[in-house]
Amino acid sequence: MKIFYLLLISLTLFGNNFDDGYKAYKNGNKKMAIELFKKACDDGDMGGCYNLAVHYFNGDGISQNKKMASIFYQVACSGGNMSGCYSLGYIYDTGDGAPQNKKMAYSLYKKACKGGNMGGCYTLGYIYDTGEGAPKNKNMAYSLYQRACDGGIMQGCYNLGTKYEKYDAPQSKK
Repeated sequence: MKIFYLLLISLTLFGNNFDDGYKAYKNGNKKMAIELFKKACDDGDMGGCYNLAVHYFNGDGISQNKKMASIFYQVACSGGNMSGCYSLGYIYDTGDGAPQNKKMAYSLYKKACKGGNMGGCYTLGYIYDTGEGAPKNKNMAYSLYQRACDGGIMQGCYNLGTKYEKYDAPQSKK
């Protein structure tokens, strides 16, 4: 029972660096937010690593440093943060922050999608639809657009709708 109370007291006294960082950012204190996201990341909170990467990538409250952003996106991704995987995929896809590597981008988008990141599913669908980064596969593209649409990515719904409008989408089996 004493351990429970000690844990409760320590959580109350020290708070949560990620949550505190988010609050500081919302209150306009970007410098404090970045410090708290860094502490959260150092403590193993992958949300802190991801948010730190976003700040580095955008130069929001800190000098823009896309190399540092890619490092923290990698840490977040390796730690299970699927937004980190998606964002790192974007960096490799575009070459904006690391050398362009379509194969690596594809792999990261796939990991993000499998982990529930709908942006990863949409982008993977687009890759299969266009053949930019993987062989064209219309059935995979439509399936991934549908998944992204169902997950709230409206561009996935739009792309799927235009495919059906053009009678380019696979027909349901009856």
